[in-house]
Amino acid sequence: MVTEAGGLVRRHGVLLLVSLWLAACASVIGIEERTLDTAGSYPPEGYAGCRPDAGCDACLEVHRPECQARAVCASGDGLEGCASCVCEQCLQPVVDCQLDASCAAIWQCLRETRCDLSAGVSGGCQQACSLAIEQSGGVDGAAYRAALEIRSCAVTEACLSCLPVRDEPSLGCRPQNGCMACADCFQQCLCSGDTFSACRGLCGQDAPPEACSEADSCTSCADCFDRCACQGRPFEECTEACRPETSACTAGDGCAECGDCTSQCVCNGSSAADCQSACQPLPGDDLCREKSRGTSETCGGCSTCLGSCSCDGTDLDDCMEDCGLLSCCGDATCSSSLTSCICDGDSSRRCADSDLCDGVAGSCDSCTCGRCPDKFELCQDTAGCPAIFECMRATSCQGSVCVERCAAASSPTGAPEAAEAFGVAEALWACNQAAACTCSADDSEQVR
Repeated sequence: MVTEAGGLVRRHGVLLLVSLWLAACASVIGIEERTLDTAGSYPPEGYAGCRPDAGCDACLEVHRPECQARAVCASGDGLEGCASCVCEQCLQPVVDCQLDASCAAIWQCLRETRCDLSAGVSGGCQQACSLAIEQSGGVDGAAYRAALEIRSCAVTEACLSCLPVRDEPSLGCRPQNGCMACADCFQQCLCSGDTFSACRGLCGQDAPPEACSEADSCTSCADCFDRCACQGRPFEECTEACRPETSACTAGDGCAECGDCTSQCVCNGSSAADCQSACQPLPGDDLCREKSRGTSETCGGCSTCLGSCSCDGTDLDDCMEDCGLLSCCGDATCSSSLTSCICDGDSSRRCADSDLCDGVAGSCDSCTCGRCPDKFELCQDTAGCPAIFECMRATSCQGSVCVERCAAASSPTGAPEAAEAFGVAEALWACNQAAACTCSADDSEQVR
């Protein structure tokens, strides 16, 4: 009897040791008692092999998207101004929004345009970002509300670079010249050194509404300058903080330093209204627009080899070789002078005719030729390409929609050469959109 009891105790002891050993192993390999099989269970600090600041390669599949969204803020690469501030001050709403393509598209538009939420349906954000909002459930949709949560957080946390820029003081409105060139009483009063509350009392209708006050930490102020001044910050600091982020964005350097699509478009000479419409981001990945500084993946909607390759940032001459467009080099049968030049070993940029753009100056093609010279020349030399590109520009098609609308523009019967023409046109259209080149009604009249 004693022997049986002793055996039972020993068996229980062995089982206990095995249980402890398994628990220790689980702790070592990260399978401790927690629910790791749902997307909502990802811990903000991550876990071994799945940390925003160290890499997301070993994440569970359900956790990888959130890890990658947090990694954008954790690295800080390419982030500046508004994007940097909300990553620091509003991380959770930013991450939640980035996990939803519709919300991400709306927030990108709100951030880039710095539109005015208080303007209602007749202007401001509902007009500037109408396409992204409508395609994501409208103003009552969850995506729009989630994007607004980031903007609200930006206001609360004083991310001034996220707020609308409206009538900021001109360069002539400075204490150094006696504030003589200020636009109104309120700006001149602040420039002269008076306090925000004193200037609002003195300037009547020129001043911000009473809702914009220190009483609620200035969160009801509608734009960047008013919010900054309400917080008691110096006039010159507010003027600098609330100036559009386009100081290095000039036509003199080809608008190459513009920080976003809208500022680049305005730099190229188009109106702000046209640019807001042209630069509205779309939800999803059905785009074919060359990558630019600070943007996310925008090439998922390219349908041709040449379009996909050049959209991804590869030089046109390398893409032409990869896509079989240099097969004519061997027997010298290339019909394009640009292609023949590339066959001789030069890059597409060096081969582009420097005089070609002079012939289209002042027309719809002026910006396109100036910003995409090699692709523009290749299109001009490729039968059917100009007609397809004109269709893309006229319809403002995006991604795969361009195939439906414009593939037959040059050859309704679908001749074999039409496929090559569409590829060249798609590559040019991707470059044209990245450069934010638009064609106004006046320009259209000039080229008819």
